[in-house]
Amino acid sequence: MSFNSRLEKWHTNFPGTFAIFMVFTGFFCIFSARAHSQEKPSGKIIVFHAGSMAIPLENAAKQYEKSNPGTRILLEASGSRVGARKISELNRQADIFISADSQVITDLLFPDHASWSACFATNEMVIVFTETSRYSAELTKENWFNILSRPDVSFGMSDPECDPAGYRTLLLWQLADLHYRQTTESGESICKTMLRSCPSANTRPSSIQLLPLIESLWLDYCFEYRSVAEQHRLKYLRLPAELNLSDPALNSFYEQARIELRGNSPKSRNIITGSNIKYALTVPHNPPNPIGASSFAWFLLYGEGRKIMERHDQPLIEVSFTSADDMGEKR
Repeated sequence: MSFNSRLEKWHTNFPGTFAIFMVFTGFFCIFSARAHSQEKPSGKIIVFHAGSMAIPLENAAKQYEKSNPGTRILLEASGSRVGARKISELNRQADIFISADSQVITDLLFPDHASWSACFATNEMVIVFTETSRYSAELTKENWFNILSRPDVSFGMSDPECDPAGYRTLLLWQLADLHYRQTTESGESICKTMLRSCPSANTRPSSIQLLPLIESLWLDYCFEYRSVAEQHRLKYLRLPAELNLSDPALNSFYEQARIELRGNSPKSRNIITGSNIKYALTVPHNPPNPIGASSFAWFLLYGEGRKIMERHDQPLIEVSFTSADDMGEKR
């Protein structure tokens, strides 16, 4: 029986319980794992995930395998938009997909490839550097855009079409113009200066791939998530809350920034507006290991995996669910 068929059966057989879960969580998918808890997980569980989640997930996977003998978590990291397209365009199968931005799931996987998503984590955009980065002793929240745009300084970012950290960097630069209300030393806007000063050679498909360039001194700085900087024990500059996309109370300000990305077809476009960072996971349609998918998703959202992620510097939020039907109504 398929994963979605199990959910439909549970919904049909236990409508009262289903309604209660709808009230308290907004969706029912993960709870179906508990309804079938007598079936122990086994075999391979394939997880496509955001590169920034690598260290927390590696440690969570080790504990899960220890607690569930006979299982093996296969982790495959990439930029979140790349990971989603593995499913939607390359027709690759995964048991769980974890994105650094919940909108990746709604834009690229709903409704044909996934029916729901669960937001569970957050983050903060920072500027990463090392002790040998040029002018790092002078770097502050007020002058970073002038430091990074100096001719002898190099900085990098991830590809916005591949990775949420990339388009969040572009949003950050737009917000910097609104927040600081000043031009750079070159007389240009902050966003224009940053775009001009970051050549394509300094861009990588995933923000994680920038770290070797920082550590090898090929780059002086890069835009990255705070969790990643802390996991790798790298120095970083915290930016004002108005720029770092960490505060849901500032969403009305963040929403003033906007970019367009390629959609699900050559002519379609996804509109990305600024919002606080929210990571999400889903179980795609027809996972190869439905019992394992449900079990590991529960472990991450509500079980010991949640504590493990937090211990490895991944900031978490209360779990909240969105369904493809909800998004269809909004559209």
